[in-house]
Amino acid sequence: MVSPTKTIIPAPNPTSTSNLPQLQETLTPISVNERITYLFIKPVCNLPCWWNIIPGSTSWEDTDDLFAFLELSSGDRGIGKYSMHEVIIGNPESLYKIRIQTYEKNNIVDYIAVRSVLTQSDLQKMYSIYEPKVVLQNYGIPSRIFVFASLLGDTNYELDLFYDKQGFMISYGGKIKEANQSGVVICPDFSKGNIGGIGIYIQATSLKDTIDNFPDEELQVSLKIRKPLLRTIESASGMSNKEFMDHFVGENPIYCFTISE
Repeated sequence: MVSPTKTIIPAPNPTSTSNLPQLQETLTPISVNERITYLFIKPVCNLPCWWNIIPGSTSWEDTDDLFAFLELSSGDRGIGKYSMHEVIIGNPESLYKIRIQTYEKNNIVDYIAVRSVLTQSDLQKMYSIYEPKVVLQNYGIPSRIFVFASLLGDTNYELDLFYDKQGFMISYGGKIKEANQSGVVICPDFSKGNIGGIGIYIQATSLKDTIDNFPDEELQVSLKIRKPLLRTIESASGMSNKEFMDHFVGENPIYCFTISE
Protein backbone atom coordinates (compact mmCIF):
# COMPACT_ATOMS: atom_id res chain seq x y z
CA MET A 1 0.00 0.00 0.00
CA VAL A 2 1.35 3.43 -0.88
CA SER A 3 1.76 5.83 2.03
CA PRO A 4 -0.29 9.04 1.83
CA THR A 5 1.13 11.96 -0.12
CA LYS A 6 2.06 14.94 1.99
CA THR A 7 -0.43 17.76 1.56
CA ILE A 8 1.11 21.19 1.08
CA ILE A 9 -1.08 23.89 2.58
CA PRO A 10 -0.14 27.57 2.25
CA ALA A 11 1.04 29.13 5.49
CA PRO A 12 -0.72 32.30 6.61
CA ASN A 13 1.04 35.53 7.44
CA PRO A 14 1.30 35.39 11.27
CA THR A 15 1.41 39.17 11.64
CA SER A 16 -1.58 40.08 9.50
CA THR A 17 -5.31 39.37 9.34
CA SER A 18 -5.56 40.51 5.72
CA ASN A 19 -5.94 36.86 4.69
CA LEU A 20 -9.54 36.82 5.92
CA PRO A 21 -10.90 39.26 3.30
CA GLN A 22 -8.96 37.30 0.67
CA LEU A 23 -10.60 34.12 1.92
CA GLN A 24 -14.05 35.69 1.67
CA GLU A 25 -13.24 36.77 -1.87
CA THR A 26 -12.21 33.19 -2.70
CA LEU A 27 -15.43 31.78 -1.28
CA THR A 28 -17.82 34.38 -2.73
CA PRO A 29 -18.53 32.44 -5.98
CA ILE A 30 -19.42 29.36 -3.92
CA SER A 31 -22.95 28.97 -2.56
CA VAL A 32 -23.44 29.62 1.14
CA ASN A 33 -24.30 25.97 1.80
CA GLU A 34 -21.03 24.82 0.20
CA ARG A 35 -18.60 27.29 1.77
CA ILE A 36 -18.14 25.47 5.08
CA THR A 37 -17.70 22.11 3.36
CA TYR A 38 -15.10 23.72 1.10
CA LEU A 39 -13.14 24.99 4.12
CA PHE A 40 -13.05 21.51 5.65
CA ILE A 41 -12.17 19.67 2.45
CA LYS A 42 -9.64 22.24 1.22
CA PRO A 43 -8.00 23.81 4.30
CA VAL A 44 -6.54 27.20 3.51
CA CYS A 45 -3.75 27.06 6.09
CA ASN A 46 -1.85 24.68 8.35
CA LEU A 47 -2.63 24.12 12.01
CA PRO A 48 -2.48 25.99 14.35
CA CYS A 49 -4.27 28.24 11.86
CA TRP A 50 -7.95 27.44 11.27
CA TRP A 51 -9.86 28.96 8.33
CA ASN A 52 -7.15 31.67 8.27
CA ILE A 53 -7.90 32.49 11.91
CA ILE A 54 -4.48 32.62 13.59
CA PRO A 55 -4.59 32.25 17.40
CA GLY A 56 -2.60 35.03 19.01
CA SER A 57 -2.92 37.28 15.96
CA THR A 58 -6.43 37.37 14.48
CA SER A 59 -8.95 39.67 16.15
CA TRP A 60 -12.35 38.49 17.29
CA GLU A 61 -13.86 41.29 15.19
CA ASP A 62 -12.39 39.79 12.01
CA THR A 63 -13.34 36.29 13.14
CA ASP A 64 -16.92 37.38 13.77
CA ASP A 65 -17.02 38.96 10.31
CA LEU A 66 -15.93 35.65 8.79
CA PHE A 67 -18.60 33.72 10.71
CA ALA A 68 -21.21 36.25 9.56
CA PHE A 69 -20.02 35.78 5.97
CA LEU A 70 -20.54 32.02 6.46
CA GLU A 71 -23.98 32.79 7.95
CA LEU A 72 -22.96 31.37 11.34
CA SER A 73 -24.19 33.15 14.46
CA SER A 74 -22.39 32.78 17.78
CA GLY A 75 -23.53 32.39 21.36
CA ASP A 76 -21.26 34.11 23.86
CA ARG A 77 -20.32 33.61 27.50
CA GLY A 78 -17.42 34.29 29.84
CA ILE A 79 -14.90 31.57 30.71
CA GLY A 80 -12.53 32.97 33.32
CA LYS A 81 -10.59 35.82 31.75
CA TYR A 82 -11.78 34.87 28.26
CA SER A 83 -14.92 35.47 26.26
CA MET A 84 -16.02 32.27 24.53
CA HIS A 85 -17.93 32.47 21.27
CA GLU A 86 -19.57 29.29 19.96
CA VAL A 87 -21.08 28.53 16.59
CA ILE A 88 -22.91 25.29 15.81
CA ILE A 89 -23.09 23.78 12.36
CA GLY A 90 -26.06 21.45 12.05
CA ASN A 91 -29.05 20.94 14.32
CA PRO A 92 -28.08 22.05 17.88
CA GLU A 93 -30.45 19.43 19.33
CA SER A 94 -28.91 16.59 17.32
CA LEU A 95 -25.99 14.40 18.30
CA TYR A 96 -24.55 14.96 14.81
CA LYS A 97 -23.12 18.46 14.62
CA ILE A 98 -19.95 20.56 14.53
CA ARG A 99 -19.15 23.03 17.29
CA ILE A 100 -16.51 25.73 16.82
CA GLN A 101 -15.54 27.71 19.91
CA THR A 102 -13.18 30.67 19.90
CA TYR A 103 -11.74 32.15 23.08
CA GLU A 104 -10.70 35.79 22.93
CA LYS A 105 -9.25 38.32 25.32
CA ASN A 106 -8.77 41.99 24.46
CA ASN A 107 -10.26 41.29 21.00
CA ILE A 108 -7.55 38.72 20.12
CA VAL A 109 -8.43 35.05 19.60
CA ASP A 110 -6.05 32.89 21.66
CA TYR A 111 -7.78 29.49 21.48
CA ILE A 112 -9.98 27.58 19.05
CA ALA A 113 -11.81 24.30 19.72
CA VAL A 114 -13.49 22.38 16.90
CA ARG A 115 -15.53 19.35 17.96
CA SER A 116 -17.40 17.13 15.53
CA VAL A 117 -19.64 14.13 15.91
CA LEU A 118 -21.01 13.23 12.49
CA THR A 119 -22.17 10.23 10.54
CA GLN A 120 -19.26 8.14 9.27
CA SER A 121 -19.75 9.31 5.68
CA ASP A 122 -19.92 13.00 6.65
CA LEU A 123 -16.96 12.69 9.01
CA GLN A 124 -14.87 11.05 6.33
CA LYS A 125 -15.88 13.69 3.79
CA MET A 126 -15.22 16.66 6.06
CA TYR A 127 -12.16 15.40 7.95
CA SER A 128 -10.15 13.36 5.45
CA ILE A 129 -7.20 15.71 5.89
CA TYR A 130 -7.33 15.32 9.68
CA GLU A 131 -7.31 11.54 10.06
CA PRO A 132 -4.20 10.23 11.86
CA LYS A 133 -2.25 9.00 8.84
CA VAL A 134 -2.56 12.37 7.10
CA VAL A 135 -1.82 14.41 10.23
CA LEU A 136 1.29 12.31 10.92
CA GLN A 137 2.41 12.68 7.31
CA ASN A 138 1.95 16.46 7.35
CA TYR A 139 3.14 17.35 10.85
CA GLY A 140 5.59 14.60 11.78
CA ILE A 141 6.07 12.77 15.07
CA PRO A 142 3.75 14.03 17.84
CA SER A 143 5.42 15.34 20.97
CA ARG A 144 3.01 13.28 23.08
CA ILE A 145 0.56 10.46 22.33
CA PHE A 146 -2.07 9.22 24.79
CA VAL A 147 -4.55 6.41 24.32
CA PHE A 148 -7.40 4.75 26.18
CA ALA A 149 -9.72 1.87 25.35
CA SER A 150 -12.45 0.15 27.32
CA LEU A 151 -14.38 -3.07 26.91
CA LEU A 152 -16.99 -1.83 29.34
CA GLY A 153 -20.22 -0.15 28.31
CA ASP A 154 -20.03 1.09 24.73
CA THR A 155 -16.47 -0.23 24.10
CA ASN A 156 -14.93 3.04 22.96
CA TYR A 157 -11.36 4.19 22.46
CA GLU A 158 -9.69 7.58 22.54
CA LEU A 159 -6.44 8.63 20.87
CA ASP A 160 -4.83 12.03 21.54
CA LEU A 161 -2.01 13.39 19.36
CA PHE A 162 -0.22 16.40 20.88
CA TYR A 163 1.91 18.80 18.87
CA ASP A 164 2.98 21.05 21.72
CA LYS A 165 5.45 23.29 19.86
CA GLN A 166 2.98 23.85 17.04
CA GLY A 167 0.22 24.59 19.54
CA PHE A 168 -2.44 22.00 18.80
CA MET A 169 -3.85 18.64 19.83
CA ILE A 170 -6.21 16.34 17.92
CA SER A 171 -8.40 13.85 19.76
CA TYR A 172 -10.04 10.87 18.04
CA GLY A 173 -12.76 8.60 19.35
CA GLY A 174 -14.65 5.58 18.12
CA LYS A 175 -15.44 1.94 18.64
CA ILE A 176 -12.71 -0.57 19.36
CA LYS A 177 -12.13 -3.07 16.56
CA GLU A 178 -11.85 -6.23 18.64
CA ALA A 179 -10.41 -7.78 21.77
CA ASN A 180 -7.97 -10.68 21.79
CA GLN A 181 -5.59 -12.40 24.18
CA SER A 182 -3.06 -9.59 23.76
CA GLY A 183 -5.46 -6.77 24.55
CA VAL A 184 -7.73 -4.38 22.69
CA VAL A 185 -7.32 -3.59 18.98
CA ILE A 186 -8.15 -0.10 17.73
CA CYS A 187 -8.05 1.16 14.13
CA PRO A 188 -8.27 4.98 14.00
CA ASP A 189 -8.60 5.22 10.23
CA PHE A 190 -11.53 5.96 7.93
CA SER A 191 -10.72 2.97 5.75
CA LYS A 192 -11.46 0.79 8.79
CA GLY A 193 -14.61 2.71 9.70
CA ASN A 194 -13.39 3.27 13.23
CA ILE A 195 -13.42 7.04 13.76
CA GLY A 196 -16.66 8.34 15.23
CA GLY A 197 -15.67 11.80 16.46
CA ILE A 198 -12.80 14.28 16.22
CA GLY A 199 -11.79 17.21 18.42
CA ILE A 200 -9.18 19.77 17.34
CA TYR A 201 -7.78 22.08 20.03
CA ILE A 202 -5.58 24.99 18.94
CA GLN A 203 -3.80 27.71 20.86
CA ALA A 204 -1.52 30.65 20.16
CA THR A 205 2.08 29.44 19.95
CA SER A 206 3.13 32.45 22.07
CA LEU A 207 1.28 31.05 25.10
CA LYS A 208 3.51 29.34 27.65
CA ASP A 209 0.83 26.96 28.91
CA THR A 210 0.63 23.53 27.35
CA ILE A 211 -2.50 22.58 25.45
CA ASP A 212 -3.64 20.65 28.54
CA ASN A 213 -4.51 24.01 30.12
CA PHE A 214 -6.92 24.91 27.33
CA PRO A 215 -9.55 27.20 28.99
CA ASP A 216 -12.47 25.00 28.07
CA GLU A 217 -14.70 23.67 30.83
CA GLU A 218 -15.81 20.60 28.92
CA LEU A 219 -12.25 19.64 27.98
CA GLN A 220 -10.95 20.24 31.50
CA VAL A 221 -13.67 18.09 33.07
CA SER A 222 -13.04 15.40 30.47
CA LEU A 223 -9.28 15.47 31.06
CA LYS A 224 -9.78 15.25 34.81
CA ILE A 225 -12.04 12.20 34.46
CA ARG A 226 -9.86 10.49 31.86
CA LYS A 227 -6.42 11.34 33.24
CA PRO A 228 -6.14 8.19 35.40
CA LEU A 229 -7.20 6.09 32.40
CA LEU A 230 -5.08 7.62 29.63
CA ARG A 231 -1.72 5.97 28.99
CA THR A 232 1.22 6.95 26.85
CA ILE A 233 1.39 5.05 23.59
CA GLU A 234 4.63 3.42 24.76
CA SER A 235 3.18 2.05 27.99
CA ALA A 236 -0.04 0.98 26.26
CA SER A 237 1.39 -0.62 23.13
CA GLY A 238 5.15 -0.84 23.51
CA MET A 239 5.63 1.50 20.52
CA SER A 240 7.68 4.68 20.68
CA ASN A 241 6.17 7.83 19.16
CA LYS A 242 8.32 7.27 16.06
CA GLU A 243 7.23 3.64 15.77
CA PHE A 244 3.62 4.73 16.12
CA MET A 245 4.06 7.15 13.24
CA ASP A 246 5.68 4.45 11.10
CA HIS A 247 2.65 2.27 11.82
CA PHE A 248 0.55 4.76 9.85
CA VAL A 249 2.85 6.32 7.26
CA GLY A 250 5.65 3.78 6.78
CA GLU A 251 6.15 1.68 3.67
CA ASN A 252 3.57 -0.85 4.85
CA PRO A 253 1.01 1.08 6.94
CA ILE A 254 -1.27 -1.02 9.12
CA TYR A 255 -3.54 1.57 10.83
CA CYS A 256 -4.48 -0.89 13.60
CA PHE A 257 -2.60 -1.57 16.82
CA THR A 258 -3.11 -3.40 20.09
CA ILE A 259 -3.41 -1.82 23.52
CA SER A 260 -2.35 -4.19 26.28
CA GLU A 261 -4.60 -4.63 29.31
